[in-house]
Amino acid sequence: MFFYFFVFLLFLTPVLQNWAFKYFGNVRPRPIIVSFVSALIIYVFIQLSVFVIERNLKAELDAFDLNGDGFFSGEEVTPEQNAAMMRVIGDTARTFAPITGGIFCFLYFIALYFLLKVSVWYKKIDDI
Repeated sequence: MFFYFFVFLLFLTPVLQNWAFKYFGNVRPRPIIVSFVSALIIYVFIQLSVFVIERNLKAELDAFDLNGDGFFSGEEVTPEQNAAMMRVIGDTARTFAPITGGIFCFLYFIALYFLLKVSVWYKKIDDI
């Protein structure tokens, strides 16, 4: 479900910006501005998603801390607690999300920019 929303957001962001520029300013948006703002929105979405996932995993792990001291001892250590601990500490993707998100957003920016430039060029040819 999350993946489908992310793909939907990838396509929806430039369309909404284009609509907003035409509706509020009655001007044609420049491809570089649309590409930059779209990439920025996607980057923020990736980082917020990682934050929400981390918070949920931490809350799941904290449910096993019965005395609330932040450490797991004695009866708190169970196979379920161990599995929750491994989900929290075993995922390096969340650690590198700012880097990989930046790389992905840069590639998204480049692809969207060239797509918009080609569409502008094609529209100019079509108007002739």
